[in-house]
Amino acid sequence: MFFSDLIASWKGLKKFGKLPGEQRRVVFYSEGASNLKFLRPIMEQLVSGYQLDICYVTSDRADPFLVQNLEQIRTFFISSESALIIFFEGLEADILATTTPDLGTFHVKRSWHPVHYAYIQHSVVSSHMIYRTGAFDKYDSILCAGPHHINETRQWEKLLGLKPKQLFEHGYAPLDAIHEVMPERYEPPGGIEDTRVIVAPSWGPDGLLETVGEDVVGNLLDAGYRVTVRPHPRTRQLNPQKLETLNTRFAGNAAFSMEDNVTGFDSYLASDILISDWSGAALEFALGLERPVLFIDLPRKINNPDYQRIEATPIEIFIREQIGMIIDPENIGQISAAVETVIENYSGFIPAIREARGKWIFNFGESGKKGAEIIFALLEQVSGQSNSSDVSG
Repeated sequence: MFFSDLIASWKGLKKFGKLPGEQRRVVFYSEGASNLKFLRPIMEQLVSGYQLDICYVTSDRADPFLVQNLEQIRTFFISSESALIIFFEGLEADILATTTPDLGTFHVKRSWHPVHYAYIQHSVVSSHMIYRTGAFDKYDSILCAGPHHINETRQWEKLLGLKPKQLFEHGYAPLDAIHEVMPERYEPPGGIEDTRVIVAPSWGPDGLLETVGEDVVGNLLDAGYRVTVRPHPRTRQLNPQKLETLNTRFAGNAAFSMEDNVTGFDSYLASDILISDWSGAALEFALGLERPVLFIDLPRKINNPDYQRIEATPIEIFIREQIGMIIDPENIGQISAAVETVIENYSGFIPAIREARGKWIFNFGESGKKGAEIIFALLEQVSGQSNSSDVSG
């Protein structure tokens, strides 16, 4: 697989390089198919609403866009690190839009050529605690999910004396997609045997699956709940043995399932309550479906040790009690009772969840349209700067 991907990557790079400049003015880059839910709504709106030709470069061989014959969206597969380095450093385009943070830190480098780099937020969570230090510093613009992203970014820029980026009120595509397919009428479960629980945590050494996952799933199954585990893609990459352990222990229980494909929302729609740690999935589930979350109070996921240098409490901290309940990991043995309590108070969470969504999410239901509007405006802006430069030269 390594050599076939290597060969395919260099073919993809060569194919991209042969495109005339006017056909690769706007380039979208995706690390994998799971990022399509953030990029696809914008791309489709750019094609249908603005008749733009755009390029889509993916590092996922299984990305469904690679086999879709879309006339105005040209697709390319580039996954090998050597080919990606050449692709990014030599990129000639007006705009590169992506959900990949840490621009300039790893293999995703800024080009030698003038390119405008636009970051599309791929989580509702904070931009300063869960992401690495400087994850967004080298972007020219950020399409923000909510006002907290604007506040955090401006404070961070001021702290470090960075050049202010262009920040846009965008929104969050997964919430729109989830809400669009949400049933008009939803009845909370009548009892334990009817309650469907989804466990969808973050990833890392302090994550739910990595620490208390077996106890959580075991206690819930013993209590009679139906349980689906939806692991983060990074857990599958970095800690597959943990998922194998869960499968080995619980696969024989008809009430247990492990989700292999996390690009869709079927498991969300089929669940009554979500259990998580510090994952952005919790906010997607609650704000999209208006259903509560039970948070296990594990250590915070802190990838930026300097996050407290700005006066902005991360949304994933202060919003938890609005959209659900919190349980101490020392009380995992009581988790089935905690789920029952949440279900009993189900209707009380809905107004608080709607209020939180209205306050913290931009353009709910319209993020694809708004994102395309932003990218097209940036394209005109960049083109105007280029023309001015040509004239002045």
